[in-house]
Amino acid sequence: MSRPVKSVVELRAADVDDSTSRMQDAARALRTFASDLPAAPDESRLRSLRWLADAVEMEAHVLRDNWQKFCDDAGMNSDERAA
Repeated sequence: MSRPVKSVVELRAADVDDSTSRMQDAARALRTFASDLPAAPDESRLRSLRWLADAVEMEAHVLRDNWQKFCDDAGMNSDERAA
């Protein structure tokens, strides 16, 4: 039994929202961890943590942008996109 397309799209919209929220939470956690380190780590490790946090946050933006482009290409309006 197949689901209606709108139902599948609504599920995917919820997945995108959940995934981007988790990615942004992870980026914040990495930044907090890096700023709360008790001993000063060497600068290259600190740069690596910052880079990782930036990369996770950037991927969240890319995922959301790609979803927006998919919705635009499919001709869906914002009501159809919302889960």
